Amino acid sequence: MKKTCILMYCESEGRCHGIALVYFNDEQKERILKYAGKFAKRYRVEPEITIRELENRGEIFIDFYDIYHHEDQCYFEDLVKALDAKLCDCQNM
Repeated sequence: MKKTCILMYCESEGRCHGIALVYFNDEQKERILKYAGKFAKRYRVEPEITIRELENRGEIFIDFYDIYHHEDQCYFEDLVKALDAKLCDCQNM
């Protein structure tokens, strides 16, 4: 998979569900954060966003805690579509 695309993997543990978006440059990072904010306003949700910088990439974790709502699903669907993120196996990263 090219490092020019944003990669994604899903996370779910207990009452927390979310996605991790893997980026490889500052433009991708800013794009993720821009759309994350845009869709949070649209759906009136407040996901927890955490950024982790690594040596050759970064990861942005977007999580919702507690009960799963329809708005959360719409948020993730629109975000992934806008970013054209590609699902990957996090074990191979």
